[in-house]
Amino acid sequence: MKTISKLAMERLQLQKTEAEVQGMNNVVNHIEDIIKKNSSRDNEDNYTYTHDEYTNDLKNLLWEAIVRTADYYGKNFTVEAADQFVGSFLKQISNDAKIVVGAEKALIGPHEPLLPGEKRNSE
Repeated sequence: MKTISKLAMERLQLQKTEAEVQGMNNVVNHIEDIIKKNSSRDNEDNYTYTHDEYTNDLKNLLWEAIVRTADYYGKNFTVEAADQFVGSFLKQISNDAKIVVGAEKALIGPHEPLLPGEKRNSE
């Protein structure tokens, strides 16, 4: 089961409060949705979240965007066109999100199992 750390959950709560103070109701709603959909784990818990899982999560979000768009406009799509869309935006979204969270130099996440001889960078 995918979870987020208690520290990350606490930060989300603080960001929600900040957004409320600033009158950013749309942001508040998004953060509340994230908090409802995710459970937290102790910060020290052993947790594995691989790059393949991360990539698959992003792909699922992009596929959901295609389906929601097709439904909204009452249109169809080809799997080839959707797959090309997902492939073309996956790397861009991942790189842009790394910049937003300050991990642009990170090669792997802290929950990725290391390969034999591999070292974790400090990002």
